[in-house]
Amino acid sequence: EHVYKLIDGLPKDTHPMTQLSIGLLALQPGSEFGQAYRAGTVKKADYWKPTLEDSLTLLGQIPLLTARIFRNIWFDGKHIPSDPTLDWAGNYAQMMGVDDSEGFKEVTRLYLMLHADHEGGN
Repeated sequence: EHVYKLIDGLPKDTHPMTQLSIGLLALQPGSEFGQAYRAGTVKKADYWKPTLEDSLTLLGQIPLLTARIFRNIWFDGKHIPSDPTLDWAGNYAQMMGVDDSEGFKEVTRLYLMLHADHEGGN
């Protein structure tokens, strides 16, 4: 919630990638690695465990954050809530709200898969 307030409070002409960077950095207090490291409860050989958890958590948070940024910039901050009954890419397409058709969700799935498979897809 604090990240949404931060993103929603940015000037409307803030570049989307700047907003994404700010949003991702603002998620740091929830980092399992950061908490374990500060508490001194994780051994160097086990750094990968909380790092993996943080990575998986970010995979779930990034669509929420990027859809919010998108809707703030191009749709006057009219957000569409997440639908947990949809898969990751379908939910992302839904939250973006560009086109509610199943075809758009399929294209979004394909696009995200190509990016994931080719380190950026550009």
